[in-house]
Amino acid sequence: MSGPAITLNGTGDLLAGIPGLLGFRPQDDLVMIGVDRRNRVTLAARVGLDDVMADPEQVISQMAEAAKHSGAVSWFGVAYTTDPARSGRARQVADSVSSLAGCGRARDCVIAPAVTPVPAIEERFTRSGATIADSRADKASQVAPGPVTASNADVDELVGRFADLAPDVRCARLERIIDRVEHTVGDPALADCAALAALTRDKPLRDWAWCMAEPDDAARLKTMWAGVCRELPDPSALPVLQITTHVAYLSGDGAMAWDALRRAEAISPGDPLNALYARALHTGLRPEQLFTRERLAGMRDAVAADLAPEAALGPAWAMSAAQAGVTLSR
Repeated sequence: MSGPAITLNGTGDLLAGIPGLLGFRPQDDLVMIGVDRRNRVTLAARVGLDDVMADPEQVISQMAEAAKHSGAVSWFGVAYTTDPARSGRARQVADSVSSLAGCGRARDCVIAPAVTPVPAIEERFTRSGATIADSRADKASQVAPGPVTASNADVDELVGRFADLAPDVRCARLERIIDRVEHTVGDPALADCAALAALTRDKPLRDWAWCMAEPDDAARLKTMWAGVCRELPDPSALPVLQITTHVAYLSGDGAMAWDALRRAEAISPGDPLNALYARALHTGLRPEQLFTRERLAGMRDAVAADLAPEAALGPAWAMSAAQAGVTLSR
């Protein structure tokens, strides 16, 4: 999440803020919230209670790995269920994750039948650029193909047409289309989406689109690129999905980053760029733990100087910057 820092006043506000932290309202889920020594929220991790019941050891292992990288010194757990068996198992998992992360037992594990929306709390998150879907499925639909998309043939035709343009001309065209789509009210034009897919199939131009994602603008750009994803079919959507994964990750929207990444991985299994983001998301690494603003600026300068087909940067340079903090007041 980018934008102004958010202060939550106590455990009640923290529970009300979970939809803002996740980007959707959880249902039949276990949510773990990590807090560091300065009472800053460092990680919000969610897993379905079906998975908790089916393979608790795997859930504990995966969530504990993310917890270890988060810098949290205490953990809150929340299980959304009315089933006593599920609530009991959720408490055991929450305590095990907290213990393996070196924090002892979970600070608390609340059992709630469902999320109770608190508009005043959720508004703090939406003002900071967060979007809150009603469910996990609704969240996933934000980057899924819509009922009408551009065609793969249209994108392929544009790839051939753009290949005859000089690199600086293609770069300028990319920037113009991004600016036009950003200022479009409603769904972006299919022609613009097809052009973005065609231009970013060239890896240096895809990298340049990454460079344009300043940390403070990530939430806004995330919404724009997600809209483009919905207007594109597979496999043409691949570079746009990878850009969306990056800006969603940069903005702190792990759920959208996962959704875009899963669709990208279905198109190109084993892609090294997809693998990089999967590792970062699996282990709970925050963007600032990987790259600094200065390194992002260096990448931008390098791409600007060397923009050409043979000058593509490695995927490890795709991440940078810090998420805005959420602080739980004492």
